[in-house]
Amino acid sequence: MENPYLPYPVRIDDIEVATEDKSLKTFTFVFVNPEDEEKFAYKAGQFAELSIPGVGEIPIGIASSPVEKGFVKFTVFRTGVVTTHLHNMKKGDLMGIRGPLGNWYPWDKLENKNVVIIGGGFAFTTLRSSIVYMLDPANRKKFKNIDVVYGARSPGMLLYREELFDWEKRDDINMHITVDGTDDPDWKYHTGFVPRWWRTTHRLPMKTRMRLCADRPS
Repeated sequence: MENPYLPYPVRIDDIEVATEDKSLKTFTFVFVNPEDEEKFAYKAGQFAELSIPGVGEIPIGIASSPVEKGFVKFTVFRTGVVTTHLHNMKKGDLMGIRGPLGNWYPWDKLENKNVVIIGGGFAFTTLRSSIVYMLDPANRKKFKNIDVVYGARSPGMLLYREELFDWEKRDDINMHITVDGTDDPDWKYHTGFVPRWWRTTHRLPMKTRMRLCADRPS
């Protein structure tokens, strides 16, 4: 039996600055031992402990999707000792991942339903995992309409911007992007707080299931 308290060794394969204020970075990890990837069998909605020897551990939602193979991805907000240390690490550095942990979204109960995903700020990580999972060709037919509402304080604080804009162009998902406010004259998406904008523009059809996630108030 595997010891759940022992982290799997991983290598940092890529680091991307995720927001304009550089407070969030997206880390892509690969398993040092390829067989550990199969052992780390997770579902969209779960989290894991990122473990740095001699520093500590932090629980972070898994941003990659189970349908994405060969890596696991986390977006981390710099807020304390462990997250600051991680932000200072470099591509190629070694650390550990322990998990997967926590509950996942009840995918079997969402089948044949309309799905609405609402997220705000940097709490969009596990929701990204869910969107990628649902849009996978092997899974898309299991769900009816998919609506995603995602907002941030400003355009530069949106996570996964290229993916957001790509999803917005697709015809198998309804992507609604909004920011609290912006002075950008070229901004072509919505403006306004997510709850207020959603209440005034949408009525949910029958057999709709919602998944919501937001970060702490600013």
